[in-house]
Order: sequence, then C-alpha cells, then structure tokens
Amino acid sequence: METDKTLFDYIRQVFVIFGGTIGIMNIFCLLFGEGAKMYSSMFSLGNKGLGIITAAQFFLISIIIAALRYLFFSDKIIRKLSLGLRIVLTYLTVFLAIVVFVILFDWFPIGQWQPWVGFLLCFGTSVAVSTVVAMKREKSENARMERALKRYKEEKNDHE
Repeated sequence: METDKTLFDYIRQVFVIFGGTIGIMNIFCLLFGEGAKMYSSMFSLGNKGLGIITAAQFFLISIIIAALRYLFFSDKIIRKLSLGLRIVLTYLTVFLAIVVFVILFDWFPIGQWQPWVGFLLCFGTSVAVSTVVAMKREKSENARMERALKRYKEEKNDHE
C-alpha cells in the first residue's frame, strides 16, 4: 500500500541523493583529482576533496532529481503513464538536467569526447545500480506485503 509522501520524505530523498553523490565524488577526487584539476571545476581542489561551490551545485542537482522523481512517480500529478515510461522519462530528464549543469558550471570540457564517455559510463552505471536496487526493494516489499496478507487471512480464519 502506497502512503502519501510528505515534505520530509522529499527532503530525505534529497539528502540521500546528495550524500551518495558527494561520497562518490570524494572517491573520484582521491583517485583522479590531481590529474583532472586542470580540466574540471569539480576537481579544483585536486585530491583534497570538493569545493563548497561544487558541493552547492551537487545539492541543487539533488533537489532537481528528487523533484523529478516526485513528478514522475506521483499519481497526483501524472496518472496515466506506465511504470516503464515513468522510469525512462525520469532517467532522461535527469540526464538532461545533468548535461545542463555540465555546461553551466563547466564540470568538464564539453568539446572533448573523453569526458563525455566517462560521464556516460558513470551515468549508465548509476542507472543500472539504481534500477537493480529499486527492483530488489520492490521485491522485498512485495514479499513483506504477501506475508502480511497471509497472516491477516490466517487470523481472520481463526476468528470465524
């Protein structure tokens, strides 16, 4: 049973996205920061971590991603789209939002193909991992609901 989402659910989602992103970016800074320092504003501190401006940009994109998830997965806003189409549209709009951030904030040189390949690999991996986690969570929730329904039916039969 789906419960109504609250502002706190939205805020939690923003911070989950932000925390995961910052964690991954700090690992990238450690691994590639010194070499990427000259090419990307994200790595302006080299292997010392992310700058506050970059962190703020990632916080903003986290807010946008959480809003897009809410938009595409809320029956209050979009009622007639299939789950598959909602997922595809979510990933597509998130991808486009990130591309806008790449261009606006000079995250990497837009005229070189290598950073785009790296970005596509990272985004593709992120999409794959997110999809697998979501499917496993859904399967777990369905199993939990199935057990609860079975328990309810057993209790109902015991009272009759």
